[in-house]
Amino acid sequence: MTARWHQFLIGKHFRTLFAPWHRQNPSDFGTREQNFGDKIIDSLADVYIRLIAAVIRLMIIFTGLLVELLTMIIFLVLFVVWLAWPMIAIYSIVKGLSML
Repeated sequence: MTARWHQFLIGKHFRTLFAPWHRQNPSDFGTREQNFGDKIIDSLADVYIRLIAAVIRLMIIFTGLLVELLTMIIFLVLFVVWLAWPMIAIYSIVKGLSML
């Protein structure tokens, strides 16, 4: 269970849900002097990048949780089969001997 949690970095993605993607902000790329309009456009682009990053992180989180749920279901089914196997084997032997 913890392997899947760490594989998809679910905890880290929850903590950094609205952080910029790979710490990239459009305001970091300009070297010229910015006026008020440029700062507004950069801040809107920063918000847009953060929202896109949040959507990507949410998809990763949901995929990780889905994989973890499927893994849990598969192991639960295998555990029930493992517990029932001796009873199935004994029943099959008894049924087979009664047919002789």
